[in-house]
Amino acid sequence: MGYLSLWAAVRGYITVNYATLLAFGLVAASAVVWFDAGAVVTNMRNFPDERGTVAGALALCGRFHTGAV
Repeated sequence: MGYLSLWAAVRGYITVNYATLLAFGLVAASAVVWFDAGAVVTNMRNFPDERGTVAGALALCGRFHTGAV
């Protein structure tokens, strides 16, 4: 719902007020957390001998992704 709704609003397929657009953004932003958690768990299981490297690489990517450098 989040990213698809934002895309549709930007492209003009749907018209929404700013409060609804904000709600779409909040839903989309919270979805990113689930994707990041899935990436961490999957990579930790796939590379058990390299957990430190995997955790460091994913943390670095997460910092760049969120802009919290």
